[in-house]
Amino acid sequence: MGDLIGKIFKLGLLSTLSGSIGALAAQVDARAAASPVPSDVFSLYASAGQTHDSNLFRLPGGVDPTPLVGKADRSDDIRTVNAGFRIEKPISQQRFKLDASVTENTYGNHGFLDHDTYQYDGAWYWHLTPRISGVIGVSRTEALVGFDNLNVYDQKIRVTTEKRFEANFWLASNWHALAGFLLTKQTTSRSFQQERDLEQRGWNVGARYDRGAGRTLEFRYIERDGKFNDRQIDPVAYIDDAFKQRDYEARLAYAVSDRTRVEGTVAFVDRSHPHVPQRDFDGWRGKAGLSWMATGKIAIRADYERRIQSWQDVSSSYYVSETVTVGPQWSVTAKQALGASAVFGKTRYEGAPPTWTGPLREDKSRALAFNWAWEPHRAVSVNATVRREIRDSSLDNHDFADTTVGLNLRLLF
Repeated sequence: MGDLIGKIFKLGLLSTLSGSIGALAAQVDARAAASPVPSDVFSLYASAGQTHDSNLFRLPGGVDPTPLVGKADRSDDIRTVNAGFRIEKPISQQRFKLDASVTENTYGNHGFLDHDTYQYDGAWYWHLTPRISGVIGVSRTEALVGFDNLNVYDQKIRVTTEKRFEANFWLASNWHALAGFLLTKQTTSRSFQQERDLEQRGWNVGARYDRGAGRTLEFRYIERDGKFNDRQIDPVAYIDDAFKQRDYEARLAYAVSDRTRVEGTVAFVDRSHPHVPQRDFDGWRGKAGLSWMATGKIAIRADYERRIQSWQDVSSSYYVSETVTVGPQWSVTAKQALGASAVFGKTRYEGAPPTWTGPLREDKSRALAFNWAWEPHRAVSVNATVRREIRDSSLDNHDFADTTVGLNLRLLF
């Protein structure tokens, strides 16, 4: 409770700051009162939710959780209570946004997982001239690390903070030059071998061709340098304390028609470790999405994603995952919508160090999800979800089947 009070205090400070920004905006930009900008640039919100998880720790069938967590309960009912505020305010050519909230998470059967989280996302969308613009942003997320990929059943809270700067230079006609800088810090209350605490700084340069009407083509070179704060170099165990990563990325967004839109990202990733080259890897990542308005009330969305991500343990250095998601969304009325999605995934753990001679892990998963959204009033929204997931793994103790059912009520003030 002490942590929650401290986070509420921080939220209050941010709220006071946002109020000051709003007051400054009223003095600096008196024209805002006569403009079409919405008057409710500052809002408070609160939500409450309940989720039932049939297999909280993602255990294989027949496994007794008592030796692992001290109880025979595989399932749990999780209650979440959230409160926060949002501000969005233009000041002359500038625009400011800030969203901050506190969330209390309470577990009915496994109280050792109870935790409070504090998160924010702020941005200044700046304009130096009509041709030079960009964004300066800061964000913080805090969440419980799930049990999908680890056979470790304790509470691990991950905090990720990010500071970013992006600049867009409109050169001529449809061409823009891009540049950016990013600072990321990740810490976990209880670190684990596969993902350590790290600090990462990166920069990028690129170009964008913008035809308007939602049609853009973009190229970027991205470079990152990372440092693991809780790792010591150990060449014998193939452990490094740093890495460098280069991404060569292309993005496309294209509105085929008023009803159809496609977007995609493809990048070649090259990651190296200065002291332990046995952990180096490279490969492709990417996303592709298609949105189609079949009728005025029915939309269909299909997505494909391929990820390549560091995952260092005794049997792998990274994993490659591929996921396909497809499903319809039906606007039953102006205030009510129904949706469904089917998800198919495959993950391969690769890059085994020379000391590993056993089999490599490969997981296959499938899931089916349904959601219902109802907004009886602009200030009230209700969401319900049901999801069933099954995973089959080539290694023992990594199979699971799980069903989650959730209901959430959100109020806007």
